[in-house]
Amino acid sequence: MTESNSFSRSSDIIFRFGLDPTLNRILVLTALSESDHPLRAKDVYEDLRQRHKLNRVTVYRILDLFAEKGVVSKISSGERSFCYCACFGRWLQGHCHFHCTRCGKVECIDKDLLPLDEEALKNRLSMDVQHIELRLDGVCTSCKAKGTTRAGARKPS
Repeated sequence: MTESNSFSRSSDIIFRFGLDPTLNRILVLTALSESDHPLRAKDVYEDLRQRHKLNRVTVYRILDLFAEKGVVSKISSGERSFCYCACFGRWLQGHCHFHCTRCGKVECIDKDLLPLDEEALKNRLSMDVQHIELRLDGVCTSCKAKGTTRAGARKPS
């Protein structure tokens, strides 16, 4: 997708969620939608500040606003930090996340890999379920291949 198409698409999505599509909001959403994995606010800021004058606090506020309005998912990535990913396109129907406990990377997992009958779950519980968030914790393929058992430690031979 060209940069112009990405900007236009991001602008349309922001508008559909009832928000004003300001340049900063469009840039933040475009950065998230072009990524193949969730991004930390710091990653979004570092990427955007190379191309556009943008305040770090502005990025955090935009991401929090997007999460509040449902434009993006806010995913806990351990140690009080969060990652964000777009809630449209490939991920429109929802998905879960995998968090590597070694390197901290967070990846999106297709919903089809972990079938969950949300309606049956909601019907069996005696409470009003409004949102389901599923995160898997473990060791990613890369860390597993390196043989690490905890942050930076190698498995004994």
